[in-house]
Amino acid sequence: MLQGLSNLRFFLAGSLEEIGGTDGAGDEGDGEEGGVTLTPLITTTAKGNTLEVKAGFPDSGSLVFLDLNNPGKIADAFTPGTEPVTIAYLVQGRLPLVYPDGGDIPGPTPPPPPGLPPGIDLPPQQSDEIVTKDPVPEDERAEATVMVFADVDFISDQVAFQNTPFGAIALNDNHKVLLNAVDFLFGSEELMKVRSKPTIQRPFTLFDEIESQADRQTQEREKELRAEIGSFEEQLRDKQADLGSRNAALFQKQVQDEVDNLNDRIGDANRELLEIRKAKRAALEGEEARVRFATLGTTPLLILVLGLFLFFRRRLRDAHARRIL
Repeated sequence: MLQGLSNLRFFLAGSLEEIGGTDGAGDEGDGEEGGVTLTPLITTTAKGNTLEVKAGFPDSGSLVFLDLNNPGKIADAFTPGTEPVTIAYLVQGRLPLVYPDGGDIPGPTPPPPPGLPPGIDLPPQQSDEIVTKDPVPEDERAEATVMVFADVDFISDQVAFQNTPFGAIALNDNHKVLLNAVDFLFGSEELMKVRSKPTIQRPFTLFDEIESQADRQTQEREKELRAEIGSFEEQLRDKQADLGSRNAALFQKQVQDEVDNLNDRIGDANRELLEIRKAKRAALEGEEARVRFATLGTTPLLILVLGLFLFFRRRLRDAHARRIL
């Protein structure tokens, strides 16, 4: 169903896990629980992992929603995993009964009382009658096909589309996932195969390796600097609070000097962090310049040299032929 789709984007997606079933379920993780087959549709790479984001205000401990604007803190809190994280499952088979012994449900909704003025609608009245439903016989239970996604926003306009002067355009293949899901559930896979034609990917693995190496070399130092900046800012807030709560001139001068010192240390840490990022960017740009020169400079130069060689060789052959004649 996802063949040919290469660019999917999820924002604040959850994760799905297989758990051991009951009443004849299979072993946990084998993909089949009690006659129900679980097929992963969308997964991360083996290094994928989850992060817990809580509500509240930022602090030095857990992540909160306000920290989503701080990529550095998210990077510090993330730990690469050892196995893929599943974001979508295809569930097929006979689903377990919610009420295997039947159940009691309210009876039909009674009609509204007669003689109501026009335009007045009463809320639905709950029936006092209780109807007992027998369990569904085993031979009448049909197999179900359900797709479960751990993210409801992957098809939203902000994630999947972009508004342009010519209308909305797709930013990724998220919309194709939804269309393919509809086609698959309706049993029409022909259009799905046409829509999901395979694409050829030729990534610049050399650039990815250079960037990964630069990240590994500077990750620890960047993490230390961000921790120092957070500590300095917390101390700065405490000092500023003391500065406003005390009126002694000598104390204010002492606290003000400490505030200025903390501001200088924060500025130094930010400048060092900026230099580290500039060095990483310079390494990538230098490699890009070498590849660009090899592509746009070396190849035409080789063609020019080959052309001159063939030109002069032809001239020598023509001169030699004229001397013979």
